[in-house]
Amino acid sequence: MLFKGKSSKSNPRRILKYITNPKKVSIVSSENLSDKRDYAKQFEETAKLWNKNRSTNRRYYHFILSAPKGVSCAEEVHRMAIKMVEEIAQGHEVVVASHVDTEHIHSHIVVNATSLNNGRQLRYTMNDYRRYKDLANELGRELNLKEVDWRKKKECRKKISDSEKHMKKRIGDNSFARDNKKEYIRKAIDDARYKCKSKEDFIFLLREKGITCPRDTSKTISYKYDGLTVRGSKLGERYTVEEINKKLNENINKMHMR
Repeated sequence: MLFKGKSSKSNPRRILKYITNPKKVSIVSSENLSDKRDYAKQFEETAKLWNKNRSTNRRYYHFILSAPKGVSCAEEVHRMAIKMVEEIAQGHEVVVASHVDTEHIHSHIVVNATSLNNGRQLRYTMNDYRRYKDLANELGRELNLKEVDWRKKKECRKKISDSEKHMKKRIGDNSFARDNKKEYIRKAIDDARYKCKSKEDFIFLLREKGITCPRDTSKTISYKYDGLTVRGSKLGERYTVEEINKKLNENINKMHMR
């Protein structure tokens, strides 16, 4: 079982809306929350109660527990996600939503970073994170699933061509790295703008690739990846907020015409 996650200082409403989307979700359950009330509202009430709703406060953690291809029982994956919650988020408000809309059944776990009981905020160390990855593998063994060797570094470095080496030597390592990051952002946006039909899905898909949008207004949008923040207009005409919104609307219209 593959386990990954990260924290966010953003309002949890967008991510909770995404993971509970009826078109994507198979099973939804919660801990320390009322299923009859809006989850995001309850997260916000707890943060306000303990004065942890400032922009500098960590608002939530988003984890994903993903089963390998071939696993077909969403109930089993969801059960494992609940066991993960018992280990990583006792006393906190949690929403668990299992999706079957991809070839890998996976469970989203969104945890309110602020404790309902005492207002303390969750802090995970790298050792905690490693332990949770091992726990995911232990749970996977219950279904006889192959373990994920997350400690083994993957060979993911792209071979640099002679022309790229020449450019790197001429303009310097920093500029070369910056240009590579911009190209990565462009490719991720190109993929998302053709797949998504809403801004929420677009931003979430970018987040899955490590890209956030620190500025997203009706007039401009910016993208952040690996320490580099760049405006859409600086990446090219088709990466501006106007062109992104235009493409998303086209995708919606195509869906309605089918």
